[in-house]
Amino acid sequence: CQTQPHTPLPRSRPLPDSEPAVRVRIKRDAAGVSLTSEGGLWIGPPGNRTWKEHRQRFNQVVTIVRRGDRFIITGEDGSAIAWQMPQMMIVGYFGKPVLIDGNAYPHTLVLHSKDNDAGGHFDVINHVKLETYLPGVLHGELYSHWHPAAFRAQAIAARTYALNTAWRQGNRHYDLESTTASQMYTESGA
Repeated sequence: CQTQPHTPLPRSRPLPDSEPAVRVRIKRDAAGVSLTSEGGLWIGPPGNRTWKEHRQRFNQVVTIVRRGDRFIITGEDGSAIAWQMPQMMIVGYFGKPVLIDGNAYPHTLVLHSKDNDAGGHFDVINHVKLETYLPGVLHGELYSHWHPAAFRAQAIAARTYALNTAWRQGNRHYDLESTTASQMYTESGA
């Protein structure tokens, strides 16, 4: 009996050297969102090269809608600015969670416009480190009175599912849904 040499499976994304982040779609086809964060928000174009040069700080609640190829940011005082870009990145000042429509989400939000959408809809994607994502999944998937062993088992299963799903995604702008289409993910992870 001859044995065949082990052939590794092809990968669509390289394995991370450090803690991976996942991209969770928390709103699908949003017509608008209301955002705030303790200490203010940084809003600007995504990307490491352009972020610090073009971001702007907002110290109040802002509402963001999309009209044509522009995101319109309106402050509580009624002042508005329009930015022409397909995506917009939002980060809480000093790493504070961003409150979107009253729910707190950690790390970074990206508003991703829908191609050829005359109605101005966009997806809201939470870019979050895996270990920060997991408490929100546990809160969404389990009852608080369940045995601690259930939480340990669910954390292992949720981590494995998230990594496997993120690893297999092709050209989508998100890895997971915040609903039962993937795993329930609530703002309690923030």
